[in-house]
Amino acid sequence: MISVRDQGGGYCYCSKEQVRIFERFYQVTSVPGEKPVGAGLGLATCKRIVEAHGGCIWMESAPGQRNTFEFTLPLVVEPDNDKGQ
Repeated sequence: MISVRDQGGGYCYCSKEQVRIFERFYQVTSVPGEKPVGAGLGLATCKRIVEAHGGCIWMESAPGQRNTFEFTLPLVVEPDNDKGQ
């Protein structure tokens, strides 16, 4: 599992937004009425890459704390060809 904590100001995403932020073109802002920055593709792309490798991605958010994005990737063990395994 890998965790990445953002440097934001602690904006808390509601549970509905926590799921939707991984959708293509979905954007949120930390200030109501503020214009979103970007295209809304970054987290959607991350999700596709992680899932293509058999992993899972999610985020955790709490009021007054920075957001944490976490993902898992399966462990692949290559056979040791020198030992015939």
